[in-house]
Amino acid sequence: MIGKHVSHYRIIEKLGEGGMGVVYKAEDARLRRTVALKFLKADLLRGPDGEASKERFLREARAAARLDHPNICTVYDVGEWEGGTFLAMAYCDGPSLRDRTRSGPLPVDEVIHIGLRVARGLEEAHRRGIVHRDIKSANIMSTSSGDVRITDFGLAKIAEGTTLTRSGGTVGTAAYMAPEQLRGEPSDERADLWSLGVVLYEMATGELPFRADHEPALLYSILNQDPSPPKEIRPSLPPDLEKIILRAMERDPARRYSSAGEIRKDLEHLRIQEQVSASTDARPAEPPPATRRPSVPWIAAGAAALVVLVLAAVAFLPGWGRQPSVVEEGGARKKIVVLPFENLGAQGDAYFAAGMTEEITSRLAAVRDLGVISRTSAVQYDPTGKTVQEIGADLGVDYVLEGTVRWAKGEGRSSRVRVTPQLIQVSDDTHLWSETYDADLEDVFAVQSEIAGQIVHRLDLTLLEPERKALEGRPTTNLVAYQAYLQGTGRLGRGEEEDLVEAIAMFQRAVAADPRFVPAWLGLAASHRELFFDGSDQTETRTKKARAALDHAISLAPDDPEVLIETGYYYYNCHLDYDRALEEFAKAAENLPNDPRVLMAVGYIWRRSGLWEESISSLEQAFDLDPRNTELAQNIGFSYLDLHRFEEAGLWMRRALSIDPDDPYSRLVLAWTGVIGFGDVEEALDVLREAPGRYSPFGVTLHCLVALMARDGEEALSALESLNERVVVEQWGIMPKAYAQARANHVLGRMEEARRGYEEALTVLDSLSVILPGDSRLDAAYGLTHAFLGRKEEAIAEGRRAVEDASRDALRLGDRHWDLIKILVQVGEYDAALEEIERGLSMPGRTTLFALRLDPAIDPIREDPRFQAILQKHQT
Repeated sequence: MIGKHVSHYRIIEKLGEGGMGVVYKAEDARLRRTVALKFLKADLLRGPDGEASKERFLREARAAARLDHPNICTVYDVGEWEGGTFLAMAYCDGPSLRDRTRSGPLPVDEVIHIGLRVARGLEEAHRRGIVHRDIKSANIMSTSSGDVRITDFGLAKIAEGTTLTRSGGTVGTAAYMAPEQLRGEPSDERADLWSLGVVLYEMATGELPFRADHEPALLYSILNQDPSPPKEIRPSLPPDLEKIILRAMERDPARRYSSAGEIRKDLEHLRIQEQVSASTDARPAEPPPATRRPSVPWIAAGAAALVVLVLAAVAFLPGWGRQPSVVEEGGARKKIVVLPFENLGAQGDAYFAAGMTEEITSRLAAVRDLGVISRTSAVQYDPTGKTVQEIGADLGVDYVLEGTVRWAKGEGRSSRVRVTPQLIQVSDDTHLWSETYDADLEDVFAVQSEIAGQIVHRLDLTLLEPERKALEGRPTTNLVAYQAYLQGTGRLGRGEEEDLVEAIAMFQRAVAADPRFVPAWLGLAASHRELFFDGSDQTETRTKKARAALDHAISLAPDDPEVLIETGYYYYNCHLDYDRALEEFAKAAENLPNDPRVLMAVGYIWRRSGLWEESISSLEQAFDLDPRNTELAQNIGFSYLDLHRFEEAGLWMRRALSIDPDDPYSRLVLAWTGVIGFGDVEEALDVLREAPGRYSPFGVTLHCLVALMARDGEEALSALESLNERVVVEQWGIMPKAYAQARANHVLGRMEEARRGYEEALTVLDSLSVILPGDSRLDAAYGLTHAFLGRKEEAIAEGRRAVEDASRDALRLGDRHWDLIKILVQVGEYDAALEEIERGLSMPGRTTLFALRLDPAIDPIREDPRFQAILQKHQT
């Protein structure tokens, strides 16, 4: 087979052979990537139903191919060759777990690390109705980058479909199979959890829990005997790890873990304990665990454990958890801002001058002993007419670098660039250094390096070798690729959906011109990732495109801090894999310890994990290096708002307005803070009435909501007239226009118009289900609509599902909990609603005293003495 071509795959080498077939390493000639080809044994697809067996297999293989998760080996293709069937899968270049355990048990931290990742992969598969049915150490692969992936989902069983079996026998490897599988009984996800328990046992002890010389004896042992407790074999094992293993291997499925999420949470909690124990002598004592947990009492214990894990994951890194602009040994750290270089060329060349500014900023940011203001803040001084001293006071910097760029276009060496930088000391407006560079366009990177090097020299900073390499980097030699990259970067920075689509086209042009251009691959990955994260396209196709571009960058520069940052954002934005994201950010911070992007990402992750105070601290540190970032100021304000600290929320929203007085979003959120924090409905309406339609679409829906709180359905309907969108999709939730109109008609007592509106809203929501699968906002929107239509069972089911879907995202959990309260009230479940109100008032989110007093959805229980007692209790 070696050297043969199977379809468009060229066989490179044989990787292994097992009961299911033979696996080869191959090259995909079309996409130029390495894959694993698994040729299935012919008898697996034979049976009395012939072609039907093959069709069932193909259906299950297609389902497996839909799994897009970092801990699942992706299925790319299924095909036929010379009468046989093969699967093309992602190639894992590391050993299998079985190979690793042959030499004995693994370290405890690796047992937990691998177990966590397998549990996460199973959690995703089970969520999609796919059961693996053959989890074993041989089917758990590793990669050279440290990833852990479950392979061989070709035997998966779709929960609502049929089962692929081996001519009347059982599927799976007997030593790992759950008792119910061996007895031929119906099995579900809990069979995979038994198998995971066996794998954990194997990793922890170096042995299988059940062993025998022949299969009948092995089956008898699994069905009738208890394995030796792991601590008898390895006394040093943590007791909680043994408990997890033995619970996963409970012979009765009802006593076993009920879901992969449960075992994941217990492993996360154990990992925290182990990290805290290992670090006790290495760092100052931490507060008791209770102070590290979110203030949400009903977040699952495992989710709370993950919150602590997130903090522990970065606590060991030098420089983390401290203010980035602290006084270092020998004096205060120097800080600089690179102002936007003025474009002296054609107006259409402004992107080139912006790129020059960005490149110099990025190179300087790699210098550990220099604080560099983020470009997000620097770009706001283009131009402002402010003096250097005023800019220095605004940003808290000691030095300003400004300059001009003129690009004289031509062919080849006749295309030239003139750059004139000036370094100015803020304290006395002294020009410390100035130079004019007149160079061929091909030498633009050398000019950037020279400017950054001169800054370091003039400020008398010492460079480490990695910092020197960062200053001298040359990302591409292809000027066509570079120009397309700069244009893509400009589009990416705007962040709107149409801009992101344009950015993708620019970055694709860049990587087509230079396939080794790492920043362009990162820009392409970021564009796809942002389209997914902002809700424009939350399909697996979008995350796969982001991952494919990122993989190209990783293959070219796995240790580049920019690659690590984008990898961290990928895991955070596309999978909410908080601890993996933090691992990547921690590695990036070793070379970029004070990068505001890292500090912001960590702050946002901590917030979604429920570590609100730690999140605010990290975001405020980022703001120190990005003090003109309106969005960052707004997010800090949002955090205080969710914590019901309304005065501080207002201060940060006013700060955002002081940065950009024309920003409508800050003004809107400031008005909303007054409503739910202080009951200032009329003041908010005055703001919202300033310019009808000016705030569309978010402001229009907010105007409608506040008008409903004032019981003015006519004003709500009037505000909605300026809304052109059929549905508004925001981070806080999803609202079809028809639903908002129905709520207004409901308040006005026009019940027939309201009913028609709710029915139309359901149709709109159905159209979103394809691009927003499993989104808690969509679940909640369905639940609320069903509730107002009087469909009790559907409403409660959707509301509970929304809360469950948001259970790992504390930022959305409070919103979904508030939605659940309104659902329960509307369907008449008043006792349950009152219980949830008590919880909601003590957790971050939208359940506030004034929200409860004002929202018409709460009207059915407004006169209930128990409701009044709750308000009175929390008022004091």
